[in-house]
Amino acid sequence: MSNHIFWLSSYPKSGNTLMRLILSALFFSKDGLVNLDLIKYISNYESTRNLNFIKDKNYDDFTQLNKLEILSKYYLNSQSKQNLGLNEDFGFFKTHSANLKIFNNNFTVENNVRGLIYIIRDPRDIIISWSNYANVSIKESIKFITNRNSCINWHNSENSFLDKKIIPQVFLSKWDTHVISWIDKFEKKPKLILKYEDIIEKKKEIILKIINFFESNYKIKFINIENKLNNIIETTTIHNLKKEEINKSSEKNLLNPFFRKGKSKQWKNILTNEQSEIICEKFKKVMEMFDYI
Repeated sequence: MSNHIFWLSSYPKSGNTLMRLILSALFFSKDGLVNLDLIKYISNYESTRNLNFIKDKNYDDFTQLNKLEILSKYYLNSQSKQNLGLNEDFGFFKTHSANLKIFNNNFTVENNVRGLIYIIRDPRDIIISWSNYANVSIKESIKFITNRNSCINWHNSENSFLDKKIIPQVFLSKWDTHVISWIDKFEKKPKLILKYEDIIEKKKEIILKIINFFESNYKIKFINIENKLNNIIETTTIHNLKKEEINKSSEKNLLNPFFRKGKSKQWKNILTNEQSEIICEKFKKVMEMFDYI
């Protein structure tokens, strides 16, 4: 293992895609103009193409990757440079997985990790966003975020050898468990914890913080920063991202758009007092840690 993965991690609906676009514009564009095509530069680790190697390694397991007990056996092997298709010194990889040991298998280990950005969002707003995105009720969304066994599907890649009926699961667990699983690990590695609310409301300050993080820890020198900064801010407004999504989406995707409001504290107008109190009680410690309550 060679410290080759820079993780971009978050619970679902916490701003991971927006951060992928910002990082892609900083690292992989000349002018900082954001478009959805840039997202390809920061790969989704939970893409089924990353599991193709298992077919030759153990075909029986390959046909049972819908079981976490089987899938978790291959977490670390799937993170090798070869199986990630990584030719560079290190690469960015987005994940929604909790950084936990399940069935005695670690999701990742320090020797794999070059660094980490973790994005945290008020869980009450995640409930609203997940409800709309997954087309479930607020009640079901609350159940999802408070369930220690919550999972979502891996992305089914076009160049995957995996049968489409076999759907691997991303293990999330509860919101607070997910947060702690990442922020309390890898103390010797460069780590930046960002709040979704700050990314939305203090975008310039956050981008400058990101730039300083990479310059200080990796001696990376960015060029054309002033122009890039202004363009990133202008082209990552929710209005522009929704417009970009409409231009590039199929009719099916438009029925369930990814970019919706891009605002904080939506929960105040949607959740009942009882629903808000349930979340604050269950997640009190972590919510206080990040000044959500």
